[in-house]
Amino acid sequence: MTILSAIESASESQALIKSYTRWNGAIHQKESRPLTVFTTLAFSPGQPEVEREKPFAKLIAPFEEFKAGTPETQIDSHFALCEQDVILKKNRWCATTGDSLEKILKA
Repeated sequence: MTILSAIESASESQALIKSYTRWNGAIHQKESRPLTVFTTLAFSPGQPEVEREKPFAKLIAPFEEFKAGTPETQIDSHFALCEQDVILKKNRWCATTGDSLEKILKA
């Protein structure tokens, strides 16, 4: 189960997912396309990256372990992927922390 599959039954989520997949399809049809970066929330076994008593730990507790390489950390099947895409493992839901995106974009 991915995060999107957990919310896809809500009408608001369906509209959001449809918008995301339309964008994803359009980008992948372009001959000269921009860098596409997908992010996935993933942790090492036992989640050593997570401080147990912090709000983030409490937020993710009801979900799976998000162990790197497991089905829940894969890019959702709604999205097309190709060899040019970058898949970035994150250890925070915040867009500005928990990854090396800044380094990738500077390269």
